[in-house]
Amino acid sequence: MGKPQQKMTNNSVFLRTISLIAVSLIGAIGGGYLVHNLNNFNLGVNQDVNKNNEQNTETNTQTGNNNQQDANKNNEQNTETNTQTGNNNQRLGNITAGDNAKIDITIKPGDANFQNEQLPGYFPSKGFETSPPELSKFEGAGRFTKDLLIRGEALFSQYKVVILGKRYLPIFSLDGSSNEVRRTTFELNGKQQAILLQFGLPDLTAGTTNLIYKVNILADGEQLWSGDVIYGTSQQILSVPLKAAGVTTLVIEYSITQGNYNMDLFFTRAELIYGQL
Repeated sequence: MGKPQQKMTNNSVFLRTISLIAVSLIGAIGGGYLVHNLNNFNLGVNQDVNKNNEQNTETNTQTGNNNQQDANKNNEQNTETNTQTGNNNQRLGNITAGDNAKIDITIKPGDANFQNEQLPGYFPSKGFETSPPELSKFEGAGRFTKDLLIRGEALFSQYKVVILGKRYLPIFSLDGSSNEVRRTTFELNGKQQAILLQFGLPDLTAGTTNLIYKVNILADGEQLWSGDVIYGTSQQILSVPLKAAGVTTLVIEYSITQGNYNMDLFFTRAELIYGQL
């Protein structure tokens, strides 16, 4: 009777073992299936990951587009700025090129600016070594520029002055001395037919002075004119037209021969005359 009971016990153990193995296999298979097919279940984890990836991609795309738009905008602005700067430079170049700007002047018959008798301080009987040319017989002029200066000192500026109650815009000025004769030299191309120099002393804002400048003008070593600029008289400004065909070197000598007042001599006109009519 004992043996049948033992057989039944062994059978029970065997069946229990088989059941455990089956359950384990099913659990393992189920777990693998669950892990392997996690994406097939809407559990929210991968959705968030995908959503973040999509947002990052969109953000990067927008950032790239914004950067490209900013770059394009900056390029457009730089191009516009460069264009405007170029246009401004072009406009400025048409107006003036600084001290060395060549300014041509057309002489017309009847123009008082180019009629000798209309020039302030024109005294044909004083100072001229040869008879002065009649300016109205020429057709053009060009102002002296800083690049013509080769020796000495001359201040080219836009400093307005008043001489005998009339306003002038000088071409340049010379600083004289009572201790020495100073010389300023200009180099010319020799194509001019004549030269017009007009120079004087500005009115004082108060009081008076007995200041006198002595001026000599030489062309290629030969003296063309010599005279005095005298403050407070009709000779406070002088106009000196000179024959100067072919001249290549013009020297202005100047010194203060009377008075201790420190005042520059202002050249209100300095022109090369050309084109004989």
